Amino acid sequence: MKLKRLFTAPLSEVLRGVIRSGRDRESILEELEEQLILADVSAPLVDSLLRKTVAEAGFPFDADEFITILRGELETLLRVEGTAELQLTGEKNVIMLVGINGCGKTTTAAKLARYCRHNGHKVLMAAADTFRAAGCSTMPSAPPHSARHRGLACSPD
Repeated sequence: MKLKRLFTAPLSEVLRGVIRSGRDRESILEELEEQLILADVSAPLVDSLLRKTVAEAGFPFDADEFITILRGELETLLRVEGTAELQLTGEKNVIMLVGINGCGKTTTAAKLARYCRHNGHKVLMAAADTFRAAGCSTMPSAPPHSARHRGLACSPD
């Protein structure tokens, strides 16, 4: 697969290309697994999704049918039962967001803050990193709210 296509094509298009490559079943499945993992789907989930999709689709795979079945499996996993409405109770509420770099924590925090303000809540946002590469060395003049200013250890170790 061309490197440029890997980074510019929608995932469904990439997967269709793999399925239509004419390779043997095992080669196709290995490439599908690799492409889904590159798309940030966890390895155990990829294994489960491919097992279910292959069982339903049969071989040789029809690309459009395979993608439809795979999409259906993902939608089933992501379906939320009941209400998905944020229910804030009491005077003070804490919402903690945790995730890897680039997964949308900051965007989600901003959306939650807007939602809360729109619904009459006061919002205070705080952030913390368990690790920030060169974090201490990039802040030689410690602002009043920093750990260094308050006499706490600030070390990359």
